[in-house]
Amino acid sequence: VLTDYDRRILSRSPGSGVQELRLAIAGYLERSRGIRVRPEQIVIGAGAEYLYGLVVQLLGREQVFALEEPCYEKIRRVYEANGAKCEGLPMGEDGIVSAALEKSTAGVLHVTPFHSYPSGVTAPASKRHEYAAWARAHGAVIVEDDYDAELASPTRRIETIFSLAPDRVIYLNTFSKTLAPSMRTGFMVLPEALNETLRPLRARRAELEEQPERIRSVLLEGAAKAQDIARKTLSEVRRVMNMEI
Repeated sequence: VLTDYDRRILSRSPGSGVQELRLAIAGYLERSRGIRVRPEQIVIGAGAEYLYGLVVQLLGREQVFALEEPCYEKIRRVYEANGAKCEGLPMGEDGIVSAALEKSTAGVLHVTPFHSYPSGVTAPASKRHEYAAWARAHGAVIVEDDYDAELASPTRRIETIFSLAPDRVIYLNTFSKTLAPSMRTGFMVLPEALNETLRPLRARRAELEEQPERIRSVLLEGAAKAQDIARKTLSEVRRVMNMEI
């Protein structure tokens, strides 16, 4: 890697992640999950929690986020910390209870269909189709948190909700199981429409990242000028002292 990329590997990554990684993830998703997306739809982030926060920024704090009840509690905490209101929907044997889902007026549904924690429920194909149909009927967005799916047997692979409704689903996963939790690296795949919405956020993030560099450049420039002035002053003092001697 160092031989191929030299100093490029030490450069700051773009806001959505380096292109090589996004290309690799796009290929992996097509092979392992049957998801075909452009690398530009993929956003890399520092773990799932960071991406949950970004989802709120994308979809808006005014949205009600429906969650599985029970769910991984950190999901609720991150959403609420970012100003979103959460609604719990009771879990049944195959996923969220249909009657509760149908009554929900939430604009966002966060589900972990492959391995819901702590219930351990895996949503069958019929339930995934139900989630997709609900999102279309209600004009809602689904956050498909595909936790644990990367370790599934090829014979057990179930169609993702994203593949059923790519215009309505944000697909999210991490490398905590396949690499290590300490890597703190996750990714999400956005529908094309939301990818356009993210552009201003990316631009703003890039601007914020550039500000410390600008400040550092100004400080370094000022320090260099100060050194020049100090050097000239010292030279002048020495010249005057030599003349007096």
